[in-house]
Amino acid sequence: MPAITASRRHRSRWQRFALVPGAAGLLGAALVGAALVGGAGSATAAEAEPNTLICTPASGDSSYTLPVAPAQQVVGESQVGTTWSGHFVQQALVTDGDDQYVGFYDANRRLTVAHRTLGSSSTSWQTYALPGDQAVTGWDSHDYIALGVDSVGQLHVAGNMHDSPLAYWVTTKARDVSSLTNVPMLTDKAVETHVTYPQFLHGANGDLVFSYRQGGSGDGDSYLDDYDAGTKTWSPLLSTALFSGASGAVSRSAYFTVSSHADAAGYYEMTWVWRSTADVATNSRLSYMRSRDLVHWQTVAGAPVNLPVTYDTPGVVVDDLPENSGVFNNQERVGVDANGSPTVSYSKYDSAGSNQLFVAHLNGSNQWISTQITHWVGAWRVAGVSTLSAQVGVGGTARLPDGNLRLNFSCAGSTPASAVIVLNSTTFEPVAQVPNTPTPIPAQVTAATKTDPSTSVRLVYAPTTGADYVLKWQSQYLNQDMPFLQTPSPQPLVVYTLASPPAATPSPTLPPSPRTPEASAPDAALTLIASIGLLVVLAVGLAVGLWILLRRRRRDPPTAGSA
Repeated sequence: MPAITASRRHRSRWQRFALVPGAAGLLGAALVGAALVGGAGSATAAEAEPNTLICTPASGDSSYTLPVAPAQQVVGESQVGTTWSGHFVQQALVTDGDDQYVGFYDANRRLTVAHRTLGSSSTSWQTYALPGDQAVTGWDSHDYIALGVDSVGQLHVAGNMHDSPLAYWVTTKARDVSSLTNVPMLTDKAVETHVTYPQFLHGANGDLVFSYRQGGSGDGDSYLDDYDAGTKTWSPLLSTALFSGASGAVSRSAYFTVSSHADAAGYYEMTWVWRSTADVATNSRLSYMRSRDLVHWQTVAGAPVNLPVTYDTPGVVVDDLPENSGVFNNQERVGVDANGSPTVSYSKYDSAGSNQLFVAHLNGSNQWISTQITHWVGAWRVAGVSTLSAQVGVGGTARLPDGNLRLNFSCAGSTPASAVIVLNSTTFEPVAQVPNTPTPIPAQVTAATKTDPSTSVRLVYAPTTGADYVLKWQSQYLNQDMPFLQTPSPQPLVVYTLASPPAATPSPTLPPSPRTPEASAPDAALTLIASIGLLVVLAVGLAVGLWILLRRRRRDPPTAGSA
């Protein structure tokens, strides 16, 4: 994730998920990487024109009526400060009890952390700009910020890394962001020299877990570290790497998406593709596994998975896609079928080379089978390096009250669409395709303020038991991690408090991404783009599915063994 004018290791050339993502919206960004981790290079690889893809309806029936989520209301608004708007880089909002934290890049691109106490008479934020060159971002959209709070209330911060030395800070005094102190090493300096994709999770025992990758695109290993709040020390959670790309004749790296908390069944679910070079076209072999404790992993059929996971690990493959199959990393989404078993939604080329939506689901023998959902014409070529914009996005399947399944999708082709495909829960054949329901997030929050040059709205949605919070700012979009010719003025960074509506019907799974970069969880934060142009229709509409899913997760507390 890198740097002031380029990535840390590739400074002369130029983060990781943009819309994603975490997460993320359906239409998002993939940080594809250039010589190292998921995206750091200046090669201006081609992004195909999206208008070559014609996204025709999956079903001619448009009369189906979807449940509508009740609209929320703004009950509070607080400006944190102003933020860098020159390019998109994911920022973070985390709430821990009465403590709320925001991680952002200030007007001077410096990583800054803010804290406030909810419910107090004071509404002001305490802000602290982290010192040193390591805290200053450049043009790399992989430089997203991750926040995590441990069991004794200390804040952990990681960010501004793309194939870079570890950049990590922790408070020495709970709730006091001015006590944030840089720690140059967690467990082993040898595997903390080229770090990308930091993420904080919470283990089944409540411990804070740190996930990251060491190495680059096509040649990287992924690790999990565990924090002991009593001794204030990190140690490896596993005896090996979680993923190793060094097996076989071809080296690879895994681009994975994992939930930051266990679900209602007690599982952390993980999906991934493998990449052999910096080019997103070399993504292959979509896979899945799950765990109750982040230590012992199993296939969907319950067989143990030996670590580290390699390209040849048996039992985990969902779709054995070869390279050049049109699969975008970190865009697959986990959902459920009519029985509550997992599904994986994703996009790839069909036999004619056109982009299509597919849903992988389980047969009676707990084996993955994949069903093509759409029959689009034309293609958006999935290829290139650095941070690329996805022209096709898909949510996870979710059950509807009548027993059918709901699948949200977006397409920025010549017939742009942000819609819902209703699937038969047995055959997975489309029953209907209808427009997406309106987002429950108030227009006051999603509305863009005109800027010159033009910017788009960024939202991080974080529900809690007592209220829901949205972090909002505006920035330019993605430019393959290269500088824009013009830079807008710094934009306001605002946290909105939303009134919690009544329980709503569950809808599609939209975890941000890969790996969502914020502290609270990839599946507990929504990153939207509400652009002044096409993306406002595509991204805001897609918010509904994720919003309902998040509400469902909040209502269904995890069972024993979850965090």
